[in-house]
Amino acid sequence: MHGKFVLASFGLVFSAATAASAGQVWINSDDITGVTVNQTVAAQKYRLSNNNWDMSLANQSSTANSADFIQANLGNNAQLSGRSYSFIVEHVAGQGFAFFMADMTGSTILSWGAGLAFLGGTNAADLNSVLPNRSFNSIELEAWVRRDNASMSFSDLQFFAPDLDVDGSFFAGVAENGDGPITQRIVSDADLSLFDWSLTGTLVGARDSSAAGDETVRFEIRQQNIDFVVIPLPTGAGLAGLGLGLVALRRRR
Repeated sequence: MHGKFVLASFGLVFSAATAASAGQVWINSDDITGVTVNQTVAAQKYRLSNNNWDMSLANQSSTANSADFIQANLGNNAQLSGRSYSFIVEHVAGQGFAFFMADMTGSTILSWGAGLAFLGGTNAADLNSVLPNRSFNSIELEAWVRRDNASMSFSDLQFFAPDLDVDGSFFAGVAENGDGPITQRIVSDADLSLFDWSLTGTLVGARDSSAAGDETVRFEIRQQNIDFVVIPLPTGAGLAGLGLGLVALRRRR
C-alpha cells in the first residue's frame, strides 16, 4: 500500500509522521474569488437511475462517451431511494483515483490507474487512453435535483490531506427541485495531483420509481484546473493605517 495513507475497512489511516506542509488548501473560502474553470480532469458521480448505472468515475465531467468512464449499477430507484451511502474519493499521488461507496449491504469500488487494481472492484488503467496524471488545483462538489418530489442530501463532508494546510469547512444540506445546483469548492495553491488526499461524506438520494431521468437526481465531484484570485490580507502598514483611522474616528465621536 502507499506510504502516506491506506484504506482499512473503508476508513482512513494516516501515518503519524508527515512532511512539512507544501501548500495551502481553502474550503468554501470567501478569500477565493475570480474562479475560472479551465479543464475538468476527473469526476466521480452518484445518481439515481432505475435501469442503468448509478456510480461512475470519469476522465472529465461528461459521461456521454462510454469510453471516458467506468461505472457500477447499485440498484433500481425503489432500492436506492432513501438509502444512505458513505463515500470516499481517494487520490494516491503517482497512482490515480479510487471511488468507494458503501451502505449496510456492502461496498462498491471503482478505480482509475493500473497501480490501484489491487483494491478490487472495477479498475481501468486508462480511460479512453487518458492516464490519471493531469494537474488540478481545485475540487468542486455539486448536488443537483431537477424533478419534483425528489432530493439529494449531503452531510459529514471532510477533506484529508496530510501534507497540506487545510482551512475552512463544508456545509451539509439538501438539494431539491427548484434549488438549482448546490456547490462547494476546494481550492489549493499547490498541484493536488502531486499529493495524497481523501474526500469523504454521506449521501442520501430520493425519487420516484419511474425509469426516466437518469441525470435528474445526482451528486458529482469534479477535479479541475482553475484560475483564481486570493484576496490579500492587509499589509502591516495597512493594518496600522486602519488602527489610526479607528482612533481618529473614536476621537471625533
